[in-house]
Amino acid sequence: MNQNMTFIKLLHQSELEGKAEDVIYAIRQSSTGKKNMKAADWKQLYQAVDELYPTFNDKLLKELGTFTEQQMQVCYLIRIGLSKPQIQNMTNLSRVTVWRWVKKYDWVVDSESVDTSKRDALADA
Repeated sequence: MNQNMTFIKLLHQSELEGKAEDVIYAIRQSSTGKKNMKAADWKQLYQAVDELYPTFNDKLLKELGTFTEQQMQVCYLIRIGLSKPQIQNMTNLSRVTVWRWVKKYDWVVDSESVDTSKRDALADA
């Protein structure tokens, strides 16, 4: 509960608004515990990833065609480097579903060239 409250508090602080790295860092920190993401939280994550990886959304649409909101969530969480258990915690999907989707969407991680300084900074976070 404390972890979820900290996450919500961080997301609502003004300095996190518009700072993609901070948003992703906050989500990665909260992914170790059960977290019920609200629509606004997902929107903020999508915006942060789209800011860091401008062609990611277009590539996602091209590769998947039609997909569900949950599939999109999993792809974005894969893109920021979350592990299978972390993705399961964030989405409340079954372990088997997460495992299958991560395997199916493994191309997401290599979908575009990544600025190594940004990737390294996020990995160290």
